[in-house]
Amino acid sequence: MHMVFPIESHEADAPFTRAEMEATTGYHYSWQRGIEPVDITVSAGRDPAVISVALALIILILCTFNHIGKMTGEMVRNLIDVRERENVFDEASATDTRTHIFLLLQLFVSESLLLYSYFSVPGQYSDYPELNITLGLLLAVTAAYYVFQLAAYSLIGFVFAGIEATGLWLKGFNASLGLLSMALLIPSMASVFYPEYTLAMVTIAAICFIISKICFIIKGIRIFYHNFFSWLYFILYLCAVEIIPLILVYAEAGILCGLK
Repeated sequence: MHMVFPIESHEADAPFTRAEMEATTGYHYSWQRGIEPVDITVSAGRDPAVISVALALIILILCTFNHIGKMTGEMVRNLIDVRERENVFDEASATDTRTHIFLLLQLFVSESLLLYSYFSVPGQYSDYPELNITLGLLLAVTAAYYVFQLAAYSLIGFVFAGIEATGLWLKGFNASLGLLSMALLIPSMASVFYPEYTLAMVTIAAICFIISKICFIIKGIRIFYHNFFSWLYFILYLCAVEIIPLILVYAEAGILCGLK
């Protein structure tokens, strides 16, 4: 009867020839037991769909990097300037429009990933389809928030300032979102692939969001402020367009992901 002796060794010590295999008969080596399987929790960082989207964003960034670099200065001017330029060369091109659309899509993805990272807990989802449905709903919420704000700004501007001032205001709005989109890309990806830094990344994203809103609101004050009653209208605007919808988006994201 052979005695079985457990001997600890490494995979590199495994036999590669018949003679080595015969020499190790009767012993149980650690490399023979293999590696014990462990359960891997479902998370966005391991989701093939999220990884595919992240790769697509990186490819789009590389394809439009030079153009985005040129557009950054233009977006900064649109966010700050309250005068309409008459230079015919300042008109937006088809490439500008495509880049703005790409930045908006990137913003929706980044915001949905940040909301997911903030509200979700490890092991909350049992499979990836369930996770993808949640992320899709969050993406729809962020897109709906943009559509609501765009419609509200257009209506407010047309009623209180006219078509030209509304155009300037909407340019500032889209410029603020374009700059915010670039600022949120890295924090959103880091929050997904490095969950231990989620709180820090969400904090950075919140700071960037607040800064972009402050710059946009300052431009709105410069366009719409005329007298004392303008302040009353402005306070009503803040409550109706900036504060309440944001609270609703926060609450809806918490419901979709499951409140902490």
